[in-house]
Amino acid sequence: MCSTRFKPPSQTAQRVVAGLMLVGGAGYLYQRQQRGSQMFSKSEESSGVADVGGPFDLVDDNGKRVTEKDFPGEYLLLYFGFTYCPDICPTELYRMVTVLNTLKQIPGSPVIRPIFISVDPERDTPERIKEYKKSYPADMVWLTGTPEQLAAAAKAYRCYYRIPDKSQRNTESDYLVDHSIFFYLVSPQNKLLEFFGKNWTIDELIEKMMYSLKYDGGMPLEAEIPKVKPLKEAEDTHNA
Repeated sequence: MCSTRFKPPSQTAQRVVAGLMLVGGAGYLYQRQQRGSQMFSKSEESSGVADVGGPFDLVDDNGKRVTEKDFPGEYLLLYFGFTYCPDICPTELYRMVTVLNTLKQIPGSPVIRPIFISVDPERDTPERIKEYKKSYPADMVWLTGTPEQLAAAAKAYRCYYRIPDKSQRNTESDYLVDHSIFFYLVSPQNKLLEFFGKNWTIDELIEKMMYSLKYDGGMPLEAEIPKVKPLKEAEDTHNA
């Protein structure tokens, strides 16, 4: 009959386990140290972003053609959404504004242009966008385009979106657009540096974006995360 009474491990077994833990812990610390030393190495390859991004050809809320070439020397932070989004898009735009206004406070911080790309051209007319954008910073660019233009831009950034057929809508103009929820950070050379999902906290977004900018040479390596100021105060500081 098998006994269920607990028997403590022998001293030999305890020594083996302790040794394995010591070796494993040392290995873990070594790997962390190695990753830290490579943080700003130009030879380090970014994973998962090489095949994402590219040129775009859209129009703004004045009907003017806009491409990535209209922002020389600027970093871009792109977001695909639609103005009739009830909660997710406003939340993500708030996060975008908060992060960018924090980064603006850092001496030597580059210009990062926020760009909202509407994937709902049927309802997001120039008039609608002009009214909607009043609640956001003046430097934010608002773009849309024909279904073909939007499909090309979304494909380049692997952004999924789906406008429901009229048979699936509550009314002809009452519907939600299903879409991916990401920020895309693009360098002045039109290279995707990183993308961020909605599961990232604001602090994580700031930290990772700073790392990406430092890695690309757009921000001083010694730059530190500043104490967050109110949005209006931060905007005034940057424009001074």
